Amino acid sequence: MTNYQNVWGPVQKKWSRIDYRDSHILTVLTVCAWIAMISFFVFASFSALTRSNAAAIAMLISLGVWLACGISVIRIRRGRRKFLTIQR
Repeated sequence: MTNYQNVWGPVQKKWSRIDYRDSHILTVLTVCAWIAMISFFVFASFSALTRSNAAAIAMLISLGVWLACGISVIRIRRGRRKFLTIQR
């Protein structure tokens, strides 16, 4: 049987959890995404009730902001999960 500790060294058992929430930009993007989501539904209801073009345009703008911020948050979180930190 092969002793893999001779090849790669001892197993690291003190892995630290990656905290990807420490970034302020991630917090700002998350808050913007939530605000845009809420405003999308508010403007959608105004657009349906009043048949206003301004409400429809505001709904589309808030949808764009919601998608942009949400995709940015997801990409930042996935990118930061790839980094591993080892306590030695």
